[in-house]
Amino acid sequence: MYNVANKRTFLGVAMAMLLFSCGGKNTDTERAEAIVNQADSAITAGDYDLAVTLLDTLKSRYPREIKVQRGAMNLRPKAIEGQTIRQIEITDSMLAASSHRRDSMMNYFSFVNNP
Repeated sequence: MYNVANKRTFLGVAMAMLLFSCGGKNTDTERAEAIVNQADSAITAGDYDLAVTLLDTLKSRYPREIKVQRGAMNLRPKAIEGQTIRQIEITDSMLAASSHRRDSMMNYFSFVNNP
């Protein structure tokens, strides 16, 4: 009786581990693909910082999902390009505001030629 109970328990635990290990990979793949879809949606919405964060999360959380990471490789340059373009736009607007302020203050200065 003792051996039958141990064998059934062992068999039950082994089956549960087998099912869990097989299902875990598909779940990891599905979760990784969900992160890629979220990153793609973030890029479409213009939230490039979130997209880069999601892609970093994908790389760190699911390092074994190589196929999913390969599919997401084209998203990182798009997100970085979007971040760069946004930063250029911010810098251009700050430059325009600073130039206007400088021009408005030029009346308070005079040129002195001092050899």
